[in-house]
Amino acid sequence: MAKLAEKPRKFLEESPYVGVVTTLREDGSPHSTIVWVDVEGDKVSDAQIDKLAKKYLGKDEYPWRNPEETRVKVLIKPEKVDATGFDE
Repeated sequence: MAKLAEKPRKFLEESPYVGVVTTLREDGSPHSTIVWVDVEGDKVSDAQIDKLAKKYLGKDEYPWRNPEETRVKVLIKPEKVDATGFDE
């Protein structure tokens, strides 16, 4: 498993940087969604909604919580890390 170097990890932990998750529909067409990202251990996480609301919105709690919605936490184990722009 590839590991994030310290500078890119710190950037993802501290900066409101968004990611893109793309899945394939039944017909094979792609569907892309913008997601909030965070770092958890050596994995990148798009959950922890209140922590991320603080990071991205400056609010202690996620303001649009809806009990009818299901939140999913996705952990990604990187096979390769390309941290272009970080001098390490």
